[in-house]
Amino acid sequence: MEGVPTREPLSRQAKQHWLQFAGRRGLLEPVADSTLPARQLCYTVLLHEGLSTLGQIDESIQSGWQERLGSYQDPVSGQFLFAHGAARTGELPAVPHKDVLLDTFLALHALDALDASAPHPLRFVERFNARRDLGDWTAAQNTASSQILLPFFLIYRAEVEGNKAAFELFHQALDWLEQTQEPVSGLWGPGATRWSITSLVIAGQILPYFEYVYRPISRVTRMLDSVLEHRQADGSIIGVAGDNARADLALVDLLATLSRKTSYRIDEVQDALRHSYEAISRKASGEGEESALTDVSPSLAAEWCHAYLTALGTIEAAYEGPMEAGESWQARRWPGPGYHRPFEALSDREKMALRSWQRPLRPVQRQENQGTSSPRISVIIPCYNLGLYLYEAIDTVLQQTLRDIEIIVVDDGSEDSFTQFLLSALEYPLLTIIHQQNQGVAAARNFGIRHARSEYISCLDPDDRLHPTFFEKAVGILDEQSAVGLVTGHLEFFDERGGILAYEDCDFPELLVANRVVEPAVFRREGWERAGGYRSFSQNGIEDWDLWITLVEQGYRVAMIPEVVWYYRIRANQMSEEMFRPATWGLLARELVLAHQPTYSRYMPEVIAAHSARWSELRQWTLEQERAIAWWTRQSASWEQIARERESYIEELRAWIAELEKDKRRLESQRESTAAVAPERVSRPTEGRWLRLQQYLRGRNSERHD
Repeated sequence: MEGVPTREPLSRQAKQHWLQFAGRRGLLEPVADSTLPARQLCYTVLLHEGLSTLGQIDESIQSGWQERLGSYQDPVSGQFLFAHGAARTGELPAVPHKDVLLDTFLALHALDALDASAPHPLRFVERFNARRDLGDWTAAQNTASSQILLPFFLIYRAEVEGNKAAFELFHQALDWLEQTQEPVSGLWGPGATRWSITSLVIAGQILPYFEYVYRPISRVTRMLDSVLEHRQADGSIIGVAGDNARADLALVDLLATLSRKTSYRIDEVQDALRHSYEAISRKASGEGEESALTDVSPSLAAEWCHAYLTALGTIEAAYEGPMEAGESWQARRWPGPGYHRPFEALSDREKMALRSWQRPLRPVQRQENQGTSSPRISVIIPCYNLGLYLYEAIDTVLQQTLRDIEIIVVDDGSEDSFTQFLLSALEYPLLTIIHQQNQGVAAARNFGIRHARSEYISCLDPDDRLHPTFFEKAVGILDEQSAVGLVTGHLEFFDERGGILAYEDCDFPELLVANRVVEPAVFRREGWERAGGYRSFSQNGIEDWDLWITLVEQGYRVAMIPEVVWYYRIRANQMSEEMFRPATWGLLARELVLAHQPTYSRYMPEVIAAHSARWSELRQWTLEQERAIAWWTRQSASWEQIARERESYIEELRAWIAELEKDKRRLESQRESTAAVAPERVSRPTEGRWLRLQQYLRGRNSERHD
């Protein structure tokens, strides 16, 4: 990945520390002991798989493990019941307990590692409903984390049991997760704020589902910000959720997955991965307070050993890239503990599975009153290594209320293995896929338009979306108004950033100042032909702007639909990131002006005035930001002073309380000593006074008698 800084090498002692720990606890012994706790047996199997040592274990022992794990499955529901010692029949809850979910999850993974499957179908998943079964994010961390295991059981039902409904249910679950992703933090779960540890752990468990079926992950940089804000004092993310090895692994998985998606904050990401690697090493090496592993149960020791060895392997793969066979940790092939997508090309098994996991394109028929010789509009989708998003682009075209459409996908020499696979697998009556060597977006659009059969054209990038009524309204305008050469509208940002951009005027000179026309604007093919097609520049990014200027120069008008027609994805590692770098943008602006020099010369005063106004607005905004920063600095200093004064006052109060406590103890001591001598001191003077009183009273009585 470009922009990655020089990395400090990882210590290779970490893995040895945990292998030594496993040896001391006997976690890798290939025993056929039936008294071995079921969870420990699962982790033992997964440990051997990760270390690539399963092949060294006697087949009879492996068969015994398979038989024993299978004996825990309830034949009616399909749940694995480790706590009962063996499977039982009878009424079980419709939604399994969190421990049963985890037991079933571990058993299926262990059986798969042993090249086996469950004896009975997972019938408890038949009534799965994403909104109901994944929706209780208010649950505690362990419960919420267990709930998110449910989509895995759909994967198992689909691939192992051949249940066709499970494929659709799984994608429905991912659809629902996309809808419930919190826009600011990019997380899921209770609160779903970047300060929620539970939400981070849940995100680490959710992303492998999207990765497994090659669906886009949204808000990558938001999630990265959330993870990095939780780094410990030592720079790692280990121990953020307390002494919870599975939570630590989920956080490592999350950071490693995100690091493969973007170079955003890459230096901090690499530091966090390296420090986490060192923290995991310390846990087993006996250094510091983190090494309190001696008193844990065998099952928990096996869980920790598997989780941290998996985390080490995940960090190594993300930090150093693919390693030679035998050196790397073998990750699970299904979403689960330590799953991460392979770096190399898709295997035959993955291709076979992906053919089933691809979502079917919605059925669309042309309207009966329209001819079949040429469609009303041709949509060109140039694609270079963006197969991950292509389904959504095609689907958004098929959702159009205008039905008479053709879609032409232009493969611009894609090198990504999934994009190549998808383009070879896509089949649809309204879809044509053509290929060319990589020549850039302008050449790809032109190549696609030359194959188009419609008089109206729209060019859509594979990672963007359209409003369903856009084409119907745009084609209606072009049919009715021959002077209009292209139809545009407002745009709305999504994914990493939100907001709406709504221009009112798209004519000269405004169009010379900024590109006010949406990229998939509908235009006349004859205008494109007269313009000579899209023009290539030194960098991709302004080809559409150049064409819009050319069409207006030809005398065409621009029609504006006053509503959002285009949804523009802002994502990590986007082409526009490079385009908007000052040096690149300056070069492209110069090329654009030279390409339309007569027009820019004619409108030069207006263009300069508009740029000056924008510069002034930017300067004003900068001044306001500087004033805000200055105010914040003053307020921060004031708040810090108040905090120091309060801290000083608190210290005085503490000292005063200490003095009061000291006085209290002194007074209590005095009271105790006084109470001890008081009876003696009180009794003697009281007795004397009583005698004198008696004598006085006798004297008075004698006087009365006399």
